[in-house]
Amino acid sequence: MKDFLLKRLPLSSLMKTRARSFLLPMQRSAVAACIILSACWSSSSSSPDGEAKELTAKDSTETEDLPEPELIHTSKQMYEARMFSLARSNLQSLKDRYPMGAHAVFAEIKLADSYFYNGEYNEAAKFYEAFLKNYPGSVDAPYVELQAARSHLASSRGTGRDREPLERALTLYDGVVSHYPGTSYASSAERERVPVIQQLADYDQFIIDFYKKQENEAAVRVREKQFKDRWSARLAAPPATPPESSTALKDLPKLQGR
Repeated sequence: MKDFLLKRLPLSSLMKTRARSFLLPMQRSAVAACIILSACWSSSSSSPDGEAKELTAKDSTETEDLPEPELIHTSKQMYEARMFSLARSNLQSLKDRYPMGAHAVFAEIKLADSYFYNGEYNEAAKFYEAFLKNYPGSVDAPYVELQAARSHLASSRGTGRDREPLERALTLYDGVVSHYPGTSYASSAERERVPVIQQLADYDQFIIDFYKKQENEAAVRVREKQFKDRWSARLAAPPATPPESSTALKDLPKLQGR
């Protein structure tokens, strides 16, 4: 079905035979057609759990020559249609070609979001953390730091395999709580870090029990002290209060006349 949809839009052949001045309106029409078709496809081909599946294309629409307003517009359309790979291409072009533009920072955040909502959590974590490093004072830092924590948590395969994603998620959740107290982001972080704390503490307790079975009293004493110092207060903490509002970042900016 996806190949059929793509064949209805032979953009690659048009690119070879038409001047670029003729291509721009064709590209815009093709993008709109893709989005209309994607809505029909996603409504009839969703996954068993109700989650929409991303539509991808072997030959994505060329956007090198699109001006900044058109890049923003097509990015928004593709993102909202859950065509995250195609939206990502436009957002990357927007970021690279207009690094000082009004929407460059927003494009960088949405790049990370496109990985996150496409289930590519390791990549999402890298982009979120790169943003925090490059824009430490951004007004969007609370959202990005929370999303980075969520990405690491979602990428975790359990403490038995690798506890590092959980450790990193907890560090970031703690950062949101301490950096932005009283905000909905902090409330969400407090609530979401509870199972992370429990998983890490359970694993440390498992190690203690293992040493007890081995009758290694010295190792047990060391581990029990570490457990008490790190987890006792956290495990005894009262339940986190629910957030007052949504922690989602505002939608892509609307353009005049759109």
